[in-house]
Amino acid sequence: MQIKQEELDAVEAKLHRQNGLIAAFAISLWSVPILLFWYFIYQVNDTFAPVMLTVSGGLIGLAVRFHGRGYFASFGCIAFLAHALLVIAAFLFGLGLGQGQSVWAFVLAGLYAFGAWLAVYLARLRVPFSEHKAYFKLTEMESHESGKKIKNRWFVVAPITFVACCVSLYASLVLLMGVDIFRTTNAEVVREQNAREQFENLAIDVTTASLNNISTAELLRYSYAFHSGYLPNRQGQYQSTYPKSGYKSQRILRYLSEDRAHARATFILGLLTYDQKGNELITQAANEGDKYAMVYLAAEFGCFGNTTQSNELLSSLTRTINEQAVLQEAYAFLDMKSWEICEEFESPKFLLKFTRE
Repeated sequence: MQIKQEELDAVEAKLHRQNGLIAAFAISLWSVPILLFWYFIYQVNDTFAPVMLTVSGGLIGLAVRFHGRGYFASFGCIAFLAHALLVIAAFLFGLGLGQGQSVWAFVLAGLYAFGAWLAVYLARLRVPFSEHKAYFKLTEMESHESGKKIKNRWFVVAPITFVACCVSLYASLVLLMGVDIFRTTNAEVVREQNAREQFENLAIDVTTASLNNISTAELLRYSYAFHSGYLPNRQGQYQSTYPKSGYKSQRILRYLSEDRAHARATFILGLLTYDQKGNELITQAANEGDKYAMVYLAAEFGCFGNTTQSNELLSSLTRTINEQAVLQEAYAFLDMKSWEICEEFESPKFLLKFTRE
């Protein structure tokens, strides 16, 4: 078999350029961006996630081919092993199938098998047809010395590929987990913010121009809703959640007291601001004829230690008041001790019954 020396020299140079160790370390690094690319594809359209079983094999084969410049089977072994580990990592992170996607097992097996074959096929270089004889003589008729070098032996490069890929893929999974947690947390924050904005939009505008168009009974109802966080229906039997705002509640009460001279609103505002000279507003409401204000003003004497006068005033009021709810409040104060009455003023309650005329 006549073979030109130039062809032998050319093939000889190519065989000596093979480097399995470089290929092993290089593919461990390339596994990271390939897995990230798989993750990106999954986020864009998870329907195509199974296709990456094949695409990843092609990318791994090309990476091994470029860095290893190998012709021997050990380079196919590197590519096969790296592709298998990459697929395992992808499935561990849930990138194998799209959300709710159902794919027959034999289809997945076929995609993986084709990807593995593609990785092995592309990982090895092929000599030109004109150099086949020289390649056959140097590698098939006798073992070439390049194949005996440590850097190209399969039992050396395979474990190195396995360990290096495991380390890089583990780091990639940790990174992707962090990215996933960040995205999930950020999405949750955005959802909560949008929900909060939608919830806040349920609240009425408390500007004077807006309040002028709403009836007094409705404004008392909304003032209670802002204070308690629950909006009762007009019968006071059902309460739905409502944006809570102490400022807006008192803004409505102040509007009713000052712009509409509403005694009940004056009383409630005085009760809620009792520690800020609110007793003056309660006195004002009592003078304007509000029965609740009269009851609380009478009970206030008991808080100051004058329980006898307080009880006399409350008893007198029970004989002149007809409203059942107000009577219950007066009787409740009559049964309280001095310190219990003080608690009613120190921790005032905006009761729903206050909103009923």
